[in-house]
Amino acid sequence: MRSVQNQEKIKKNNEKIKYTFNGVYFNKYRQNKILEIFGIDISKEINNINELKMILQKYYIDERKSTTNIGNIFNTNNETIRNYLILFGIERR
Repeated sequence: MRSVQNQEKIKKNNEKIKYTFNGVYFNKYRQNKILEIFGIDISKEINNINELKMILQKYYIDERKSTTNIGNIFNTNNETIRNYLILFGIERR
């Protein structure tokens, strides 16, 4: 019985590692939100999250768009964009 519990615990931990990017765990809710808002499916490949980081950097840093403008592009609010900027370590202006 204990062996089965340990195997389940190991499987759960491996899933967390699989969906971790720079020390941040992307649970199913966050995965679905990223797919819904940005159209990027990280459930198959966590490295797709790099694509999102690069998109946010392009708009926020390179093109100097505000979080409100970026939110309008993705049909979401500026707080959501701000949270993802923070999550990816993109410094606020």
